[in-house]
Amino acid sequence: MRDLMKKGKRPIVIVVDEAHDLHHKTLTGLKRLMEVVADAGVLLSVLMVGHPRLRNDLRRPQMEEIGYRTTIFDYEGLGAARRDYMAWLLSACAAEGVKVSELLEEAAIDDLIAERLRTPLQIDAPDSCVSASEPNLSPPKLSNRCCRALIDDLEPTLTRNGYDEAALVTQLNARPSDVRAFLGGTLDPEHSLELTEKLRQAGVPI
Repeated sequence: MRDLMKKGKRPIVIVVDEAHDLHHKTLTGLKRLMEVVADAGVLLSVLMVGHPRLRNDLRRPQMEEIGYRTTIFDYEGLGAARRDYMAWLLSACAAEGVKVSELLEEAAIDDLIAERLRTPLQIDAPDSCVSASEPNLSPPKLSNRCCRALIDDLEPTLTRNGYDEAALVTQLNARPSDVRAFLGGTLDPEHSLELTEKLRQAGVPI
C-alpha cells in the first residue's frame, strides 16, 4: 500500500465509516500506516466517521497516543433543513393521497423540531408511531406516544451515541444480563446507580 501511494504521488484520504466499532489495534495500525507512508513522502489522512462513543474512546488513557493526533469535529445536526427533511420523510411514508397535514398538526412538527429532534435518526424515530396512530396528532399526543419510548429513554439515547449492548458490556466491564436489565430498567437501584456513574465518568450522555 505504501508503494502504491508513493507511485501515485498524490495526497490520500482514507474514509472509515462506523469508526466507533474499530478495534483499538486497528486504530493503532492506521496511525502506523500514516507514519510509514509519511517516511515515503506521501501525505495520508484518515477521516473517521462515528458516534460520540468514538470521541470518548479516543480520550481513554490507552488511546492517548492516537487521541492527541486527532482533530474532532462534532456533527451539529441538520440545522435549518430539519423541518424540510421531516416533511419529506412523512410524505414519503404516508399512504398514497394522504397529506402531511392529515398526520400531524403543524404545531406538532414545529414542537418536535424545536425541542427534541436534531439528527436524521431521531427524526426517523416517530414515523412508526405516526403511521400507526390516529390522524392529525397534536404536540402532547405525539410526545406522549413516541418521544419517550423512541427518543428520550435510556436505550435509544445510548444507542444514538454508539453504545449498544455489546459496547456497554465492554465499557462497564459488566455481565450481559446486567446490561440488559440496566437498559430495561429492572436492575437493582444500587447496581444501576453504579453503572450510571461509570458512564458519566466516561463522558457518556445519560
